[in-house]
Amino acid sequence: MDIERLCEISGVGKVTAITLKAVFELGIRFHKEALKKEELKLDSPDKVYDLLYDEMVFLDKEMVKCISLNSKLNPISIDTISIGTANHSILHPRDIFKAAIKNNAISILIVHNHPSGDSEPSMMDYEITKKIEKSGICWE
Repeated sequence: MDIERLCEISGVGKVTAITLKAVFELGIRFHKEALKKEELKLDSPDKVYDLLYDEMVFLDKEMVKCISLNSKLNPISIDTISIGTANHSILHPRDIFKAAIKNNAISILIVHNHPSGDSEPSMMDYEITKKIEKSGICWE
């Protein structure tokens, strides 16, 4: 919630709303720092969901993130690639791979939310997934 929306809650004034926003931001930063210190092997969808739940579940816009992984499936970095609208995000494979290359990733996970609460992938989700997959094929 933004500050104005927090202020709509009974008993929450502007100072309290600002304080709450600051506390939530500190929580996210603390979480990211803890992530750097502990080895968290992202070897299941549930672990990825748990990792990003607090940060993405309450968003009112679609957000796409790229998780860069090392060879042990530990996160190196979590980069926001795109922030879209309530039901659409603009995404190009170059932006994803740019983040992965910058982080020297061995592999990546791409995550996005559905603010509507409907977790069913859209046709656009399928199309961009195929485009990203095709762009990332490694011919060894």
